[in-house]
Amino acid sequence: MSAPDIILNKITALLDKHHARYEIMSHDALGFTSGEVAQMRDVELGQCSKAVILKIKGNGVKKNVLAVLPGDEKIDGEKLTGFFGGKKMSFATADQVKELTDCVPGALAPFTFNPDLELVIDPVLFERYSEIAFNAGTLTETIVLNAEDYRTIVKPQEVSFIL
Repeated sequence: MSAPDIILNKITALLDKHHARYEIMSHDALGFTSGEVAQMRDVELGQCSKAVILKIKGNGVKKNVLAVLPGDEKIDGEKLTGFFGGKKMSFATADQVKELTDCVPGALAPFTFNPDLELVIDPVLFERYSEIAFNAGTLTETIVLNAEDYRTIVKPQEVSFIL
């Protein structure tokens, strides 16, 4: 079984265990523009949760962070860095993303199965949408999931960090 299939199976097993309301959509490999993804999924751009791996450093802090936000928003690095007590933030390289998640960029799901990767979500995602759509560890599978089920299952740190 390939790494993307393993991630998809981990996600669906977790969702099934918690009786989450979700559906899986199979499709051709998607591009990297959120607009194209939202159109194909037939959802609002913001519902396509964006999952980004960040490296936060400084002041004795060294963290790998999986930040999740609506697809139509951007990260305010100062807010997020400040929350963790760091001084600077950078985006993980493709190799670092693969090492921390077993996913390629563009396939990153808003779940972490790695204790070295801390999950943080901007609460506006839950305030705006009853369902979120995201890549399920592959470029060819999308999950549309009830947002409250997601919140209950992952129990994220909720921090306002969008611009």
